Amino acid sequence: MKINLFDLYESQRKLDVFINKKHKTNYKKSFFSRMLAFVVEIGEFANETRCFKYWSLNKKISKQKILEEYIDGLHFLLSIGIPLKFDKKMSFQITKSSMKKLNLVKKILKIYYETIKLINNYNFYQYKKVLKNYLEISYFLNLSLNEIIKIYNKKNKINYERQKNGY
Repeated sequence: MKINLFDLYESQRKLDVFINKKHKTNYKKSFFSRMLAFVVEIGEFANETRCFKYWSLNKKISKQKILEEYIDGLHFLLSIGIPLKFDKKMSFQITKSSMKKLNLVKKILKIYYETIKLINNYNFYQYKKVLKNYLEISYFLNLSLNEIIKIYNKKNKINYERQKNGY
C-alpha cells in the first residue's frame, strides 16, 4: 500500500490550529502532552484488541472500538509530525511482507519503543519509523488507506464538535 497522508495532515493541522487557539497553546508547549496522549491511545488500542491477554478466555472484541482507538492514535501521531513538516517531505510503501515477521503484540511494543526514542530524539527520521510501524497495524485490521481516511475524517468532525461544545 502506497502511503501519502498529505490530506490527513492538512485536516489535522486545521484541527490543531483550532485547539491551540482555543486553549492558548502551541506545538512546543504541548509536545510532551501530545506524546503521552499518543502512548495512551496505543494502550487503549491494545486493550480493545485484547491481543496480549493470554490469560483471558473472553475473546469478544468490538471492531468499531478497535478502529476508534486506532484512529485516535493516528490523530495524535499526525499532530506530532506536523512541526517536522513530515507531510511535505515523504510518502512511503508498506508491504504485507514486512508484516510477516511480527505479531500484533510485538508490533505494539515496537511502536512504544520507537515512540520513546522519538520523545528523546525528536526528528524527521525517528518520526518516520514510528509512523511506518503505526500504519503497518492497518494490515492486522484489514484496513485500506481509503478506509483509514474515511474513518479519520469522520472522527475529525467529532473532534471539532467536541471542541465546540466544551470538551
